[in-house]
Amino acid sequence: MPPPLPPHNQRTPLTPAPPAANDIVMKTPSTEETTPTGLERSVHAPSTQTPAPHAAPATSWQKASPPPTDEDTLLLDLIAVAEANKGMAVLSSRTPSTPSMFTPAPAGGFPITHRGLPGEFFYNLHPESMKAWLSAKPTKFFIRVYDYDGFDQTTLHAQIISNLRAVIGEIAASNGSAGTSYRIAPPSTPRSNNDSPPNTFLVHELEQPIANVILTQRVWSASKITFKAHPFEVKNIPSLIICLAGFISPDDDAALDTVRMMWSQPEIKEKISKLLTLHDPTFSGDEAQTRATEATAALIRSTRVELLDVKVTGGIPSPRYNIFVNSPTDNMRVWTKIKDLFFNLLYPSLLNGTAKPKKLFLCQICHSFTHLRGMCPLPAVLGWKGPKHAPKSTNNTRNPEKGRGHNRRGT
Repeated sequence: MPPPLPPHNQRTPLTPAPPAANDIVMKTPSTEETTPTGLERSVHAPSTQTPAPHAAPATSWQKASPPPTDEDTLLLDLIAVAEANKGMAVLSSRTPSTPSMFTPAPAGGFPITHRGLPGEFFYNLHPESMKAWLSAKPTKFFIRVYDYDGFDQTTLHAQIISNLRAVIGEIAASNGSAGTSYRIAPPSTPRSNNDSPPNTFLVHELEQPIANVILTQRVWSASKITFKAHPFEVKNIPSLIICLAGFISPDDDAALDTVRMMWSQPEIKEKISKLLTLHDPTFSGDEAQTRATEATAALIRSTRVELLDVKVTGGIPSPRYNIFVNSPTDNMRVWTKIKDLFFNLLYPSLLNGTAKPKKLFLCQICHSFTHLRGMCPLPAVLGWKGPKHAPKSTNNTRNPEKGRGHNRRGT
């Protein structure tokens, strides 16, 4: 077992039981659904921002990291299990039949979700529940209910599961199946009272053809409930790596140039290459250093930026930029170290101010960390029947952008 990953929100590590062979769906590096092409086509999620053990002492262009704590033993266990039990789900090649009660998929599909946190569907799940989820019989997949943060479990879980059963039944019936022999497991309470509750449901023992239909369309929006289905997977390598704030005005080219300029400094490139050769076994053997150097250059070339045109009081621009890359590694520990290296830099532009990494936004609707609720692209989809930009309850005194859900996986 490799050493634990750095901390994420001080959660208690959990230890799962091994699942049955070929029971976990794996993704290869950078297999997110597509490359982002702007906020209107992307919905992203972050991973942890953690101390880089190989970073040099902070300079005037760097900020100090918080001290590390024990965390993420669970992720390493899950990854180890998954590597020993690789299996692939076969998705339907035909277009699923969508009942009229659902929003039809737009041309090109629903806005893309780029999940970023490895093992995020297991975070804060009680360890005994995790063991049961890992050993549950296929076919199984995760469901994230939109506009649900995991709280109010005693009153909402029964209602949510009842609604999920109703809509899965409609999907099954429209695709020629009764779809009755399956189970839905709610997220359990976390081990620690200090942890936010998980908000992922597990569907298991559903017949493969109907599971394929649900996973093919992914997003199912009806008046009674809207959710997204995710394959039962342990890890993926995200493309979202940091978010920057502090540039004076929106300028995509200037932001991209600044990021590439900072990462292209010889000492930064050397640190990236060293992380690859020291911690990723694929960068070993003959010409390991040469391959690591080439991979570092490819990472920098792949950098993409996405503007969040945020304004503060008085309409003053406060642009934020989500920064994406193609990872040079499929090793989560190495990717996390590279991410933290980037997070602990300042980004001074030539003419547009200095930016620094900031906490990512959380969209309460789709659980994305790239935008505020009011920026979510889903409510603009033609025929959308799911949550709207306005919060569902006006009696809630919490700030809708700073509520409990906002910090449940904040970085």
